[in-house]
Amino acid sequence: LTLGELGRLWLDVELPAASADAWDPAARLTVVGRSVAARPLSVAAQVSGSQTVTLRAEVVEGAERLRPGEALQVRVPQRHDGPAWRVPNAALVRHEGRSVVFVRTSAGFVARDVVVVDADSDGATVSGALSASDRIAVAGTVALKAAWLGASGAEDE
Repeated sequence: LTLGELGRLWLDVELPAASADAWDPAARLTVVGRSVAARPLSVAAQVSGSQTVTLRAEVVEGAERLRPGEALQVRVPQRHDGPAWRVPNAALVRHEGRSVVFVRTSAGFVARDVVVVDADSDGATVSGALSASDRIAVAGTVALKAAWLGASGAEDE
């Protein structure tokens, strides 16, 4: 016989070890696709063999929608300084450890480095040298990346 108090649950969230201290202790974690929220409590000091650490969070809303032992996808907001911007995933370009967005200027597009603060299937939250008036590319980023890296062939003409 196993007893459980289903009204009070905790989430054990596996985070990449590199993000062990980047989570925001004041933010609420949310379960993707469900009306469930949790309050982060602590992160384990030990790194697992898969290079992850465990973030423990107490479910504060929607515990009745969960079952013990269930595998879930959880959004864990990250700490960041300064303003952050929500961009579609199609706008985000990655290259050799860098993340950039292409910002329209009078001369075309320029790559601007950004830091990905949070991401999910709908988009990413980024911080960096952006402003509310910047227009970023959300389509054609493959061609822009090729031109940025000099792989378009245009330099041979």
